[in-house]
Amino acid sequence: MGLNGITSFKEQQLINRLAVEIDQKKLFKEIDNILHLAGAAVIYIDRNYTVVELREFKAICQINPIKVVLREPPRQMGQQEFASHLKHSQGNVRESKLVSEVAGSGLNCGAAVLGWTVVLALQLSP
Repeated sequence: MGLNGITSFKEQQLINRLAVEIDQKKLFKEIDNILHLAGAAVIYIDRNYTVVELREFKAICQINPIKVVLREPPRQMGQQEFASHLKHSQGNVRESKLVSEVAGSGLNCGAAVLGWTVVLALQLSP
């Protein structure tokens, strides 16, 4: 089933293809053998960015949902090049999260200062 609860034609085609190409029981067993991933949801993204959930999260060892994302490399990239791309993009994700957190904090503080300035200005005006 798709992530939104509705299975599109592309998603159904991908689910059917994966049922033939991947031994999903073995895959889930291998994931569950990793203590911190036991019961994790399994998400698959193909090279056309079609996303399907192969297994929903099961609260076995944790209550907070864990998702394992499996992704095919784009057609124009080889496996090694894709692996290198993923390694480098992980650092960028962390940096962009940091920048967005700092920007969000700055906006929140700026709004608070502006709000207090308006309150004080209204109290001081006759």
